[in-house]
Amino acid sequence: MPLLVQTAWCSLSKTHPFIHPTIAMKKLLSLSIAILISCHAVAAQTTQESIDRLFVLAKIDSTISQTVESSNKNLQQMSQQMMQQFTVGKSLTPSQQKFMDAAMQTTVQSTIKLFHEEFTFEKLRAQYAQAYRETFTQKEIDDLSGFYESPVGQSFASKMTIVDEKFLAVRRAKMQAIVPKMMEIIQNSVKDSGLQK
Repeated sequence: MPLLVQTAWCSLSKTHPFIHPTIAMKKLLSLSIAILISCHAVAAQTTQESIDRLFVLAKIDSTISQTVESSNKNLQQMSQQMMQQFTVGKSLTPSQQKFMDAAMQTTVQSTIKLFHEEFTFEKLRAQYAQAYRETFTQKEIDDLSGFYESPVGQSFASKMTIVDEKFLAVRRAKMQAIVPKMMEIIQNSVKDSGLQK
């Protein structure tokens, strides 16, 4: 019999000498299960300090900033290409072209400003921490921190932004290739709907 159960059994027997043994064992079993569940919950809970430390070691803030910058570049390029596709075959007067260019520039700049304001690490820190807390155990957080503290871990954290940038460049090229098809789909949908005379 485990020491914890033995101690509880002796205490229960002394304070309640007339209690039925079966009832006593049921109470002891319930107590033991409650203690084990409580201990497991404490052990599994990750600390905010360890998550913050991992964020610093993994350079999460730099990764988010790099992602926002890449998204902004992607937005600018796609907007320009979609505008070009939109005006293909249409004769615009200089004033109309100037208006279209100004409207697109304003839209893109406003969107970029919004991205910079809303997608900052400080504004996303709580959501990131919650996601890590729900996904990783304390041991996994500690092991990841150990990895990122190593030379290869620091190299990995620094170079992942480069890998992401290269991948986003590939994705931008793919998106640019399908923009004409997207515009064709939109134009055909408008034509089929009967809205375009």
